[in-house]
Amino acid sequence: YETTLIERLSSGQTRRLALASCLLANPSILFFDDFDKNLDTPFIHSLLPYLCSLNKTIVIVLHHPTTRILNHVDDLCLFGS
Repeated sequence: YETTLIERLSSGQTRRLALASCLLANPSILFFDDFDKNLDTPFIHSLLPYLCSLNKTIVIVLHHPTTRILNHVDDLCLFGS
């Protein structure tokens, strides 16, 4: 059994790689589900200003929103029971 490099990455590293891959594709709309899952807080807080600077439509699904994340939001839509 041979292990690939990607299989040896942590869940956070895998998320960062997926994010980088997405950004390299340069889509006009970015959609993130469970945006903060497996990402450390300092990384999230450095990433959000960068994403905002891209001037793209960004849809973020948050299961655990924080004030620091919500400070970067222009429009908010809440769903729940």
